[in-house]
Amino acid sequence: MGLMLTCCLFCIRQLARSVPVNYLLLLAFTLCESWVVAYSCAVVAQPQIVLTAAFMTTGIVVSLSIYALTTK
Repeated sequence: MGLMLTCCLFCIRQLARSVPVNYLLLLAFTLCESWVVAYSCAVVAQPQIVLTAAFMTTGIVVSLSIYALTTK
């Protein structure tokens, strides 16, 4: 499903540029990708590795947000 959405976004530029449709395609793509990542984390990875990655990602997002808010 995620691959089909990516093809729609790359191949059909009209869909990617129309306002209500592009948000729905982005939402569907994000849900598909989150399902794939959650499934692979649950099946393959150890819980400690997943938590470490989540904390590192949170730290990077917070740091970049603070940087973006404090610079011109």
